[in-house]
Amino acid sequence: MEYKLPGDATSKDEIKLLVSEVEKQESKGVHLLVNNAGIAQDDRSKYSNGKLDIKSAQSISEHLWKADPSGWAATFETNITAQFFVAAGFLPLLVKAGENTPGFSPSIFNITSISGVMKGSSNGQFAYATSKTGLIHLMRMMQQYSLRPRSWLTRKSCIQREVSFDQRCLVCICSHKCREYSGPTCMQLTA
Repeated sequence: MEYKLPGDATSKDEIKLLVSEVEKQESKGVHLLVNNAGIAQDDRSKYSNGKLDIKSAQSISEHLWKADPSGWAATFETNITAQFFVAAGFLPLLVKAGENTPGFSPSIFNITSISGVMKGSSNGQFAYATSKTGLIHLMRMMQQYSLRPRSWLTRKSCIQREVSFDQRCLVCICSHKCREYSGPTCMQLTA
């Protein structure tokens, strides 16, 4: 069974509503939360936007100065802050699923990017790459709060290509703002 629940992952009020709705539908909890919301709002500083003389401090400064602070703020709000609050909101349902499924440990997958670990700056998208690095660190910090003995936050994984899930309850947060279902861009619940 699949539910499509539109909402804004950057709004604590809408996250609370989503958690409440999911709890009504899935009384035994949620086994897996996939935080996949992400944006890149720093197009002005991409290397493809104008010629950049990397031997000139003035040229580099002028290029970097093109970045828009509101783009940085939106990128961080979606790529880090929303991930944090969605995880915090779903934590009780994750623990509940673990308690209702002996031998099973619920999980949170926060989807990040290779841009968060590579030396480069994602073709000049400094806010995006920095936010993905921040999300990786946020995951490390959240691991401190794993509820023993069920270590639901302590896994580190790299997933490539197709991933198969069984019929356990899965919540996927795929877009930061979605008002109506349009394919894989909405918050969706699969049970």
